[in-house]
Order: sequence, then structure tokens, then C-alpha cells
Amino acid sequence: MWHSSYRTNAPAANLTVSISWSLPLYNADGSTISPAIIDQRIMYDTISRSPTGTYSYSKTIGDGTSTSTTITGLSAGTYYFAHQTYNGLGWSELSPEFSKDAA
Repeated sequence: MWHSSYRTNAPAANLTVSISWSLPLYNADGSTISPAIIDQRIMYDTISRSPTGTYSYSKTIGDGTSTSTTITGLSAGTYYFAHQTYNGLGWSELSPEFSKDAA
């Protein structure tokens, strides 16, 4: 479920981070994802949120096929990211967290 406490606007600045990912082919139980993925989001923060998954910022991708995006308007520093997919039945668990520096 989408939580309204997530901020969709990152800290004001003009640095970017480009990230990419692979779309999952199967559910955690090994079954094929059905219905198909129709939306995705990237959750991110300036501190690690693993394993709680309570991130301060998010970017909605808006489709089920993209495998990359650029997050803009960031301040200098390291950001921690996790990816989620949505298939009409609900949001997936967060992917393993990964980090990148804004440049």
C-alpha cells in the first residue's frame, strides 16, 4: 500500500543519479507474476533504510516495462535506493537496497 508520508520531492539541488534494474520474472514463491507488472517505484533516502524499508522519498515510474530512470534535484552525497513493482494486486516487497553517489 502506498503511504502518504512518503515525500515525492527530493531535497532541492541540481545533482542527478541514474539507476537501472532488472524486472522480476517470478514471485517470491517461484510462480510467474500474474497479472503483469503495471507500475513501479523507486524508494530512496540519504541514509540506509534496510531492513525497515521506511524511505523518505519516492519516484513513481508509471509503467511496468522501464528498467532505468534518473532521479534529479539531489544534493551531494550518497543515496540509498530500493525498487518495487505493482501488478494490480498490490506492491511487491522492496528489492535489496543499493547505493549511489549523486553527481
